[in-house]
Amino acid sequence: IYSNKGFTGNKYKLGVKYIDGDLFCIYLDGAYLWDDWKEGELKAIFKTTGSPNIYKAKWFGNFKQSMEGYTSFEQGAMKLVLNGEESTFLKLYPTTSNISASPSDTWSGTGFALNNGYVVTNYHVIEEAKSITIKGVKGDFNTDLAADVVATDKYNDLALLKITDNRFNGFGTIPYKIKTNTSEVGENVFVLGYPLTSTMGDEIKLTTGVISSKTGFQGDVSLYQISAPVQPGNSGGPLFDNNGNLIGIINAKHGGAENVSYAIKTSYLRNLIESYTSSTILPSNNTLSGLPLTEKVKKAKNFVFMINCSSKNNGNQTNTGVSSITQSQGGNFSNSSATIIRTINNPSVSSTKTESTKIKKVILSKDFTAIEIYFKPSLGQNTYYQHCNIDQNTFIIANDRQYFMTSANNIKTAPDKTYFINDLTFTLYFPPIPENASSIDLIETPSTWKWYGIQLK
Repeated sequence: IYSNKGFTGNKYKLGVKYIDGDLFCIYLDGAYLWDDWKEGELKAIFKTTGSPNIYKAKWFGNFKQSMEGYTSFEQGAMKLVLNGEESTFLKLYPTTSNISASPSDTWSGTGFALNNGYVVTNYHVIEEAKSITIKGVKGDFNTDLAADVVATDKYNDLALLKITDNRFNGFGTIPYKIKTNTSEVGENVFVLGYPLTSTMGDEIKLTTGVISSKTGFQGDVSLYQISAPVQPGNSGGPLFDNNGNLIGIINAKHGGAENVSYAIKTSYLRNLIESYTSSTILPSNNTLSGLPLTEKVKKAKNFVFMINCSSKNNGNQTNTGVSSITQSQGGNFSNSSATIIRTINNPSVSSTKTESTKIKKVILSKDFTAIEIYFKPSLGQNTYYQHCNIDQNTFIIANDRQYFMTSANNIKTAPDKTYFINDLTFTLYFPPIPENASSIDLIETPSTWKWYGIQLK
């Protein structure tokens, strides 16, 4: 997967697939002409030439017009030349691989323990896996324990697993706390994981560094930028602060920079967990604080695991897909097994200052709460180049408790923008609320999108 800012303001995200010597470039996201490009459409075809890693490009432009050019692949980047202009795409995923290599039947990543047999890793670690096993529970690397995927957040690259193997008898007392408030730039951090196991072996690896920034690649607020080096196989591993609190989940490295890595903030993990089950599965007792680093590693390593995946079903698992909640890239939401409690069409609202929007529908389910919103901009706005987005920390209040947004459909989360013509209908998803709630408030800060007393009866 590659990303850039494009020739004309586009912030393309593209997937490149290798088939029989040629490369096929698939549009994923980012075109400002939102209505002309849909996820999955063919964006370009790259044909081999007489020079290694240089391809003749047939590129489809903003209006799907065909253009000819050249593409080259370098470490961590793809360069496209069209009409004498060069555009560079940064490689986002996978972090290292030979672009012409065939995918392996097996691969591995890292994960870590939560309470009650739950394990966290990256979505991209378990993507397309038909069987998943976990190695290293209580330091045992001779036993592979079967696990199922129970919830995922593709947009934030998170997956929640649960060990289902009947040989599993618990993790014991987890020594770290999951800290969900934001850490500061300059804090010392350390990473545990299982990188490049084919050449570096199965022993857990430690790297250290600092938090370099509270935002990630292209200002992504869901990520920390850290200086601790990571490699393929570190994906899904824990990021600890100097006190032994778990503050992030490793998910990427910057292919074009030295020792620049990224970790997903644990607040996004909390949101995923609360969408599926209870936050009580998050460990809350830190016994690592005050120990020297060597002792922190000794106590924590038995709760950091190797996640082994295979594209072939090993026969030990009954669940090869995702059960319950699935959040997808761009905020699309699907849950074919959702149990709907009731749907409220055009609910009354006690008060709002948002004259350009209307709550069209509220869906209450045992698995989620969905709010459909219609947005009609004021007539003074430009009737073509309109855009809006939703803050990732938008929440609802039910029975005096806050429930933070888990995903959004047909509207992008800030800082990305959704472009549209004339009006827009979008849906926001939140965790399930108590069935006895008679009304909810919907709050996006610091904007004027606030609705109080949305009636549910």
